[in-house]
Amino acid sequence: MSSIRQICIFSHPYPGTEYYKKNIKNLKNLRKCFRDPDIGHLITPSKDWYRKMKATREKYDHNTPHHGRGKNTILYHQWIAFSSEEIDIYGGKMKLDDCSDFAMQYIDFCYPDHEVVFASHKEYCKEDDIYRYAVHMAINRTNIVTGKRFSIGGRWIENGLTATERETVWRVGEVRDLDGARGLKQDKIGNSDKRIFLFSGEEKVFI
Repeated sequence: MSSIRQICIFSHPYPGTEYYKKNIKNLKNLRKCFRDPDIGHLITPSKDWYRKMKATREKYDHNTPHHGRGKNTILYHQWIAFSSEEIDIYGGKMKLDDCSDFAMQYIDFCYPDHEVVFASHKEYCKEDDIYRYAVHMAINRTNIVTGKRFSIGGRWIENGLTATERETVWRVGEVRDLDGARGLKQDKIGNSDKRIFLFSGEEKVFI
């Protein structure tokens, strides 16, 4: 199966690890594809995606907190990791291009009106001593259709879940649906495999 994780990127200082700050900064320098919903969802190579996203947020005054000195999430850094058993390196069906297509379907469903940049690559998992494919995505929080910041809605508890937990369930649900459509193996939540981190907490960093 595939697993997904998210980190919120803030516009102002907030305690975070050097690892994740380096991670998002490296994403700026990779060869990537930029998905701009304003031009018909075309995928084009982009070197200045960060500038474009910043300009979009500036247009709607989203580079500053909505409530005074509160935390201001400007980007979501998400990545989808594919199980080693499912990729072609180890005899599985998923090629790197298939992983990119998987990510595009996910983006089109979850963030149809947001600017997104993504990069697909092979990575080495030192803990498990294996290679796997992963797709890293930087999602601009501004919805260019509504002019509002993305939010799953509310701080209240609903069905026993907070807004953050509901958003996690929503993201994971879409990834599982895509897994099912491609015939990828399903694992249960709570599986001890270190590569599966469906409901892990969200770390937060700033840039």
